Amino acid sequence: MAKQSEVYMFDEHTKNMWWVLVLTGLLSVIFGFVAIIWPGITIGVLALLLAVYIGITGIADIVSGIKKFSTGFFAAALTLLVGLLFLGVSVYLLSNIGSGLAVMTLVLLIALSFIVRGVVAIVVAFADPDYRATRWLNVVVGSLSVLAGLVVAWYPSAATLAWVWVIGFFALVSGAMQIGLGFTAKDHLEKGKK
Repeated sequence: MAKQSEVYMFDEHTKNMWWVLVLTGLLSVIFGFVAIIWPGITIGVLALLLAVYIGITGIADIVSGIKKFSTGFFAAALTLLVGLLFLGVSVYLLSNIGSGLAVMTLVLLIALSFIVRGVVAIVVAFADPDYRATRWLNVVVGSLSVLAGLVVAWYPSAATLAWVWVIGFFALVSGAMQIGLGFTAKDHLEKGKK
């Protein structure tokens, strides 16, 4: 049976980067509320919001991946790869917003981003021993991400209320979980300083 300290162990990187989790979670929750409350949002504004959201999470993943190389190559490399992918998708979306970017392309990029993020979250949850305490959270968030991506990919012509709500709901749930994880990491950081 695992000791109490092992079950709730966070690596130093996660403890020190708790604010990135909280910030990303807050942005996800805000985005989720906007997507659900403002469903008549135009595709251009939605593309802009998604591009910014995907870009910020990509930057956060790049920073996290670089800092995690000291604790393990595999998880750090996957996190860095997802961050670079998300940043690339964000730059692509931002550079094509005004040029009549096809709704289908936008929808498929969103779906791909969610699926890749979800698969990597699940793989990292089991590959990185630092995720023992939060493995189930990462699996749940990863599974929700894959599910949201598959729903969006299955109904690509649904650039309407339905997929806006799917994306909004996913952002709300995953954002709330990221905020909780961030504050849990902060608590462990503060307990470690005492």
